[in-house]
Amino acid sequence: MLGNVLILYVLIIYIFGIVGVQLWAGDLRYRCFLEEDILVLYNRSLSPYYESMPGERVPFICSLEKTGMRHCWDIPPYREDGNTCLLAAPQQDIPGDLATGTNVSGCVNWNAYYSVCRSMGENPNMGCINFDNIGYAWIAIFQTVTLEGWTDIMYYVMDSHSYLSFVYFIIFTI
Repeated sequence: MLGNVLILYVLIIYIFGIVGVQLWAGDLRYRCFLEEDILVLYNRSLSPYYESMPGERVPFICSLEKTGMRHCWDIPPYREDGNTCLLAAPQQDIPGDLATGTNVSGCVNWNAYYSVCRSMGENPNMGCINFDNIGYAWIAIFQTVTLEGWTDIMYYVMDSHSYLSFVYFIIFTI
């Protein structure tokens, strides 16, 4: 009788894996890229796509659709030497806002130029958490079943696809 339960369990994992692949194949690879002309105009050595600050574990996954939780305009401002950078690139020579008398940071917010969301980045957790094929979907589902870090996977999918993706994970966890 335990064999029958195991067969049913594998069938359920297989069905949820197929649903995950159909819904989210490639979605966890979306990153915010620079516009094409930024590197040419300003001759800077910037990363081709926005990477999270050192020490942050979670990659910044953007959404192409309006239903996703994160977009390229949500990227936090660039920080340099502990200061938050607020200037636009053409205004980098202006030391402060002379009209209001407030002191504005003298560095350029390069993160504001990561405005194109494309699918070319690496999947989370060194590429092992994704729904790109049935094998990787089973790994993500197994991690969800064991309740070890399943919320991270759910948040990645919610960031890239839709906030309603939590329904899949809650149903599967139950």
